[in-house]
Amino acid sequence: MSKGTQLSSIKYIAKKISRRDIEKAIAEFATGIKSGDRVLNVGAGGSFAAILSAKLRDASVEIVSSDIDESRRPDVVDDITQSVLPDGHFDHVLCMEVLEHVKDPFQAAHHLRRILKPGGRLLLSTPYLFPTHDAPYDHFRYTQFGLQELFKDFRIDTLGARTSIVETVLLLCLRLAWLKGGEKRRLAYLFALSIALIYPLARLLGGGRRDAAFTSGFILKAVAVKNN
Repeated sequence: MSKGTQLSSIKYIAKKISRRDIEKAIAEFATGIKSGDRVLNVGAGGSFAAILSAKLRDASVEIVSSDIDESRRPDVVDDITQSVLPDGHFDHVLCMEVLEHVKDPFQAAHHLRRILKPGGRLLLSTPYLFPTHDAPYDHFRYTQFGLQELFKDFRIDTLGARTSIVETVLLLCLRLAWLKGGEKRRLAYLFALSIALIYPLARLLGGGRRDAAFTSGFILKAVAVKNN
């Protein structure tokens, strides 16, 4: 296998593991979107708005993408930590793999709540045990307790680990193989391959369970409660 093919395979497998539950959550999120609803997708750099759009059957749903980076061609150039979007304007907000990049997560959480209608839904994902990416704009990692504190003004319906213990180790090895070169890449790739081979046995021994203390990230589903 050539180096280029090997690296492409590593990237493909890593993304499949990392995004499997994210895509599943977006598909489930789409089922709660009604005709004429407004959806804000925070962060225009990923393919999450396209994934959501593909799951929707109603063309009257308005999906607006916002991003601080104009080069990503968002519908609205907006910093979620200082958002100028109107109060209570959106029925749903999608915020996938963004929170680790903001400099003030408490302000981001405040504005996410502010721009949602009372009863509006938030779907958010963020990495935890995951290598630095998009440097130098990767600022934070959040435990489940940190996310609960950040979104205490929401009603959190679910907050779950998105990969099992074994999948998290496998993903870390694949990411190392992706990021490193030469001998380090080969060693990380071989280690990842060995984990993949023993995965069925590891599941039997408990490695297939999900643990908030050892996961690649979290998915949060929450509802904006009515202001007092």
